[in-house]
Amino acid sequence: DLSRVSVMGTLPDGLSLAPTLGRRPDQSPYALPDLGVLHGVTSLSLHSEPLRQAISLNEIDRYPSLTSLSLRGSFTDWQALARLPKLENLEIRYVPDLDGLPDLSAWPLLDRFIAFNVDETAGKRLKAQMQARAKLRAWTQHASVSQLRKPQWWEREYGRPFSAWAARAAKSANAAYDVAQAALIEAEDIHAVQSAITAFARHFNGMKNIETTEREDIGVAVWQFSQLDQMAKLGVTEAQAMRWFDDVRDY
Repeated sequence: DLSRVSVMGTLPDGLSLAPTLGRRPDQSPYALPDLGVLHGVTSLSLHSEPLRQAISLNEIDRYPSLTSLSLRGSFTDWQALARLPKLENLEIRYVPDLDGLPDLSAWPLLDRFIAFNVDETAGKRLKAQMQARAKLRAWTQHASVSQLRKPQWWEREYGRPFSAWAARAAKSANAAYDVAQAALIEAEDIHAVQSAITAFARHFNGMKNIETTEREDIGVAVWQFSQLDQMAKLGVTEAQAMRWFDDVRDY
């Protein structure tokens, strides 16, 4: 919880922040708190998870001395990076949405650039910008755009909430997810929806070691089910889906 951080002593050159974030991508973006003297660092890394609550970059100009910035995960308000004219190094990894990212020409001192595992459309645009910049001023340090990913890849790798589970438990959870999702897509009435969701929730009653984080992950899966197009057609709300989940679970 970065809002509880207080700092004293000598200012470090670099700072790496990984705030506690929500598990659902529909949550309001996380606003970076005021970290006082730490805003004077020249190197900053921000870490979140793809397809979970995003970090807003609106407050990034609180770090006016930044020459190096590394971003990993989900972010919003990319246009704010244009307010960092001193950047010499920019690294973007595992980012599913780069909508609003300024043109590389926004950073006249930029001499090192990495975009790795980013969304395909933005990645192609960045490749073209990187090549155009090279014709005007050669990159003297590493510059690359690689592993461009389609939306399906992000959903497959990060769309489900069980990636942090032990392999055996994750396999069982994903199998139950597959069954429930298939039933919900084919559901013709609200009773079929209730049956699929309650069966999914009950699946975990027999599993051991369901702690708070795992229970929240299962809840995220139920929320994902509630967002399916078929649920809206049948009039099933998120609140109703969560009630069915709560009614049958014993974890």
